[in-house]
Order: sequence, then C-alpha cells, then structure tokens
Amino acid sequence: MHKDAVPVVARRERYNSGAFSTIALIVMIAGTADILLAFLQHYLLSGTNPLVILKFIASGLLGKAAFTGGNTMAAWGLLFHFLI
Repeated sequence: MHKDAVPVVARRERYNSGAFSTIALIVMIAGTADILLAFLQHYLLSGTNPLVILKFIASGLLGKAAFTGGNTMAAWGLLFHFLI
C-alpha cells in the first residue's frame, strides 16, 4: 500500500452544519405558503376569518374548547400547523 493511501474504512464524510438550517428554512417557507394559501382559499370560497382556520387546527388536539378561546387558541393552531 502506498504511504499516502487512506483505507476506505477510515474516510468519513463530515457533517454539514448548514444542512439543518437549510432544511429548517425550506420547512418554514413551505409551511408559511401552505397556511397562507389555506387562508386565501377559505376566504375566497366562504369569507372565513383566518383565526377560525387556526382555531380549527388547534381543535384537533384541544377539542371544541379551541373555538371558544381567543387569539391564544389561534396561536396554538399556528404552532400545531408548523409542528405537523
């Protein structure tokens, strides 16, 4: 074996720390576009307030109480949207 040769087993790919931030950015862009298009579609079809849509998302975990809650429930819905 040549003195500068490195065995295949010893070579490792280094973790690209920029990959995580790139994926996170893509997820945020896709999630934002998704929710904005949902707001637009429901508004054009039925005049639905965006807060109602977010409360509907929150109701998946919090039940019917999400519809009687205020902006806090809408914020939970937005959080759940991005977690999903």
